[in-house]
Amino acid sequence: MKIKVKWKYHEDEIIDIFGIYWDERGDTLFWGLSDKYDSGIDVYSADEVEVIDPNINFRTVYLYNGRLPGVFHWALIEKNLLDEITDNNLELRKEFLDIVRSENVIDW
Repeated sequence: MKIKVKWKYHEDEIIDIFGIYWDERGDTLFWGLSDKYDSGIDVYSADEVEVIDPNINFRTVYLYNGRLPGVFHWALIEKNLLDEITDNNLELRKEFLDIVRSENVIDW
């Protein structure tokens, strides 16, 4: 899945999405990574982006454990990478990227 972010002062950016979840108000949020930055993840509100490819081309896992409910790439949940990548653990971000590259989910 891919979204386009339209920045006010920067060039539009395409973001690969690896999770979709809903906050307490029911707003849809996307959990994504960009090939432009070596940081952790970013969260994008569905109201502020354009979905340019709605297809999810990886196995997903539904997560609800008292936190926000969502659907995520299997490795984020089964390998316990979600919280670590969210906290900008660059070593585990690389591990996750290696997984999605091996699955041909991304080409960067």
